[in-house]
Amino acid sequence: MAEKMVSVKMITEDFNLKGEDYAHEKELHLDFTHLQKINSIGLRSFILFLKSIPATTQIKYHHCSPLFVHMFNIVDGLLPTNVEIKSLYIPYFCPTCQNDYTFEAQAPFNKASLHEVRQCPDDGAQLELFYSENTFFKFLKA
Repeated sequence: MAEKMVSVKMITEDFNLKGEDYAHEKELHLDFTHLQKINSIGLRSFILFLKSIPATTQIKYHHCSPLFVHMFNIVDGLLPTNVEIKSLYIPYFCPTCQNDYTFEAQAPFNKASLHEVRQCPDDGAQLELFYSENTFFKFLKA
């Protein structure tokens, strides 16, 4: 089998993906577009799920929300060596109109390309990163 796309909507006590269901996949694509809720029990279950997938299976994360990016920056086990982040949403804040915005970024990632200058769609002011660069992009190795 070539690849499989799976939508992840909640990482909670109800998380029920099983690694053995994907044991024969070369690639497993996890889509976080509709991720609504994360809790500690779910994170534990998700990490166990990742550990149960063979290391030869490439896992690709798509459409990672700022909350999920924050989690894999602070929780060990969410980015094993066979995981590749394909896309994520970067949160910005407008200092003028006080609105929040997110923009999707596609792989490959590096700090310079991720921190491009963005303009507020409402008033044209330069947007600022919602989190500090070192905090939000911690997952980037050097």
